[in-house]
Amino acid sequence: MKVTLISWPNNPLKAIHCAVENMNGNMIHDMNSITKDEALVTLKELKKTKLNGALEFGGDYIFQIEGVPRAFTHQIVRNRVGASYSQESMRFAAKTGENFSYSTGSSVNDEEQKRAFERAMKDAQFNYENLLNMGVENQDARGALPINTNTKIGVRFNLMTLVKIAEVRLCHQSQGHWREVVEEMKREIGEKVNPEIASLLVKICDRTGKCEFKSLFDRECFIEKQLVKDVCDNCGEKDICLVKAEGDYCNAIQKFMLKEE
Repeated sequence: MKVTLISWPNNPLKAIHCAVENMNGNMIHDMNSITKDEALVTLKELKKTKLNGALEFGGDYIFQIEGVPRAFTHQIVRNRVGASYSQESMRFAAKTGENFSYSTGSSVNDEEQKRAFERAMKDAQFNYENLLNMGVENQDARGALPINTNTKIGVRFNLMTLVKIAEVRLCHQSQGHWREVVEEMKREIGEKVNPEIASLLVKICDRTGKCEFKSLFDRECFIEKQLVKDVCDNCGEKDICLVKAEGDYCNAIQKFMLKEE
């Protein structure tokens, strides 16, 4: 998997600062008049509020993403606001020979599982190439390829869109491919643009102080479970605690989750 940031705004920090100042009626006409410290203070304050629409002024970021499964690209294109895509088309690009590669998931981890997965992928590749050799067009033969066939995609995301993607996709609710891609996006922005802009890309619990996935169809967060266990194990009132329901928080845990003293 490879993620490369190829285009980004010149002054995202100062542009965000201008947007916030506009709300106060202060129209800045020269971004050179803004100091870096002023822009950093504004960004720090935006991290504390949900009134953060000014982040949209942080510009657009274009990435080239390679070596990811089509299962991942099926998910990434669900982000429609502040986003554009240019994906490798298997109507035209033939996945034959060395051009065919695939990804596995983290639960495919022992040797027997890996061998079974590899057999399934090799069978699919053989049947796909056989169809092409029989004269079937790429656009029809591609139907025989598995969803974890690796592909490439170019993406353009507005900064606000990236922030919202990171909140959800850095969480362990997401598949591993997502976390790897967003972490690489964050690294690229930190190195090529600004580490303070990159610091905006965090999972939702790091922003709100608590788990935001509590429905029946959400997965249990093993990180939260361990943190809660640590609080309970060291609590002097654990023997008389009345909070017994799974997912309910006592006052001590609520304060911990909200990072209160």
